[in-house]
Amino acid sequence: MAEILLIRHGETDYNKNGKFGGKSDIDLNKQGREQARFLSEYLKDEKIDHFYSSDLKRCVNTGDSIICSGEKIYCKDFREMSFGNWEGMTYDEIKEKHPFELEEWENDWIYKMVPGGESFTDMSTRVISRFEEILGKHIDSADRIALVTHSGCIRAILGHYIAGSLKNCWKFHIDNASVSRLKCSGDYVYLKSLNEKRYN
Repeated sequence: MAEILLIRHGETDYNKNGKFGGKSDIDLNKQGREQARFLSEYLKDEKIDHFYSSDLKRCVNTGDSIICSGEKIYCKDFREMSFGNWEGMTYDEIKEKHPFELEEWENDWIYKMVPGGESFTDMSTRVISRFEEILGKHIDSADRIALVTHSGCIRAILGHYIAGSLKNCWKFHIDNASVSRLKCSGDYVYLKSLNEKRYN
């Protein structure tokens, strides 16, 4: 069975300060760089055959030191959901400045498009479509595949394949620089581990 490592990028200042990051190209902060170092050390003895990543800096620099025997492929489809006009703002700031738009979004967060951004369905569709291409290439192998991406993308994958619905994606907690593992064969996918991390 193929094994897929779903890896969330290390911490950014937006994460630290509770800001919506989305497609903004925010780099790792000092803590995030340390987390990335711990992560590469944690995975150094695992043979990773294939590597995919979001092309945003926080993912690129998280996965930079991860050893892979194959090519490293960076893909826009694995970017976080675009939060449009809300990016760089905290929840409280959005609630203060855009209360009606926020209420509409919270009442229909799966399908409602964020002003200037995407809906959760938009993001999930592009992520899962690209993910299924990867499964199609490797699912009947014994390969280990690393995917470095964002918490929303990982939740979308887990909601779709493990929890049976995007509505259930928030049942999964995904820390910065954590690893969650899927085992895949044919049309069967199961969760081997969730939210492994090796830092304080």
